[in-house]
Amino acid sequence: MLVSSQYYLLRMPTKPNKLKHPTGLKPIVMTTPNKNLVPPSAPKYPQKTTGSEAAASVRKQANGWSEEKRAELFEQGMRMIYGGSGPATAKVRS
Repeated sequence: MLVSSQYYLLRMPTKPNKLKHPTGLKPIVMTTPNKNLVPPSAPKYPQKTTGSEAAASVRKQANGWSEEKRAELFEQGMRMIYGGSGPATAKVRS
C-alpha cells in the first residue's frame, strides 16, 4: 500500500516548478540547478621551487654514474631501509 507522499511522488507532473503539498498547506518550491556555475580553477603552482631545482641537480649528477656505482648505491639504500647487509634468513617456528 502506498503512503500518500509516495502516491504523490508517483503522480508528479513532468515539469515540477511549483507544486503544492499533498495536504494543500505548504507549497513546495523546486528549482533546477544553475548550469552556468563556474568550477573552481586549478591551483597555480610555481615553475621552479627549491625541491625541483634540487631534484634536477641530483638527476644531472646521477646521469654520470656507472653501473657499478649505481649497484653500490642501491645496496647501501637497501641496507638503510631493511637494516642488514647479508642475505635474510627466515626462522621457522616449530
